[in-house]
Amino acid sequence: MKNFSAREFELAPYRELSDGTIARVYPYHLCFEGKEDAVLFRDDEDCDVMVKYIALSAHKCTTILVHYVVVSNHVHIILLAAEENSAIKLANDLKKRYSMWMNKKYSTKRILCRLEYNILLLDSIWYLRNAIAYVTRNALDNSDAVDSYQWCAHQAFFKSTQNKRTTKVADISTRDVRKIFHCRDFSGKKTWAIDNTSRLEPSSVCDVSYVESAFNKNPVYYMKVVGIVNIAEMKMKLEELPRGMRYDADLYQLVSEISIKWYSLEIDQLSLLQKSRLLPYVYRTIRTSVPQLARVFGLEREKVSELLHIKKV
Repeated sequence: MKNFSAREFELAPYRELSDGTIARVYPYHLCFEGKEDAVLFRDDEDCDVMVKYIALSAHKCTTILVHYVVVSNHVHIILLAAEENSAIKLANDLKKRYSMWMNKKYSTKRILCRLEYNILLLDSIWYLRNAIAYVTRNALDNSDAVDSYQWCAHQAFFKSTQNKRTTKVADISTRDVRKIFHCRDFSGKKTWAIDNTSRLEPSSVCDVSYVESAFNKNPVYYMKVVGIVNIAEMKMKLEELPRGMRYDADLYQLVSEISIKWYSLEIDQLSLLQKSRLLPYVYRTIRTSVPQLARVFGLEREKVSELLHIKKV
């Protein structure tokens, strides 16, 4: 997992999760994108609700929020999770929460059926830094200045003092908390805070120290990477490439690289158990098919379907 000096930064640190356990957690990038006419966020209220739901879902699914941005028809989230399944649970929980919100507010049904998401492990410090920078740049592309965009966690990083007056959730009545967070039963942290407009304070929900440490605790370095990040490259890597169909040879090479990173073994050398763990990751992060996976992994189609829990129809 680590391909850099441990003194520089711990890519996969140990953290206490919301269920009280302490586990080693890994950085993942999660992207939600509305397809066709599925405009996800029609006004500031929608953006505000999504930010709060991101925090609630992350806490519920025992993941740690690192960075986020909410813009018109898509969302980028960087989180820490002990396993990919936790990130998947977050994605599904968030989709469910926001679907209920849209149904209630706009009387629209099944609009989020056209909402796609993909999850990708950020397996190097280069990948993590550029993913963080790319998320921040999404805010800059939707505002005159990145600091003025309200629906991004950027404003929490490298701030010596908080300029805004905030109120902790612990100091708000249960009834008001439910109203502010648009949920029947608040399940987040009492240490979370809101500002005087009832917007969630990102520094109270994000692992700010993780981001700052990733950039050697140097705000100038952070902004430099934000300024020079290759937008086209990161868009391809984080949004398009995971869903892009490949030829068998190309997919085989890509899966081989992942296999070596995970197990230090070629695909053909993997045990069935190891293949069963690698298959779901490949299936969810790369646009492929059961027949193609069967060819690449050297398995029968029925076995691939069984390992992916795909039922015949």
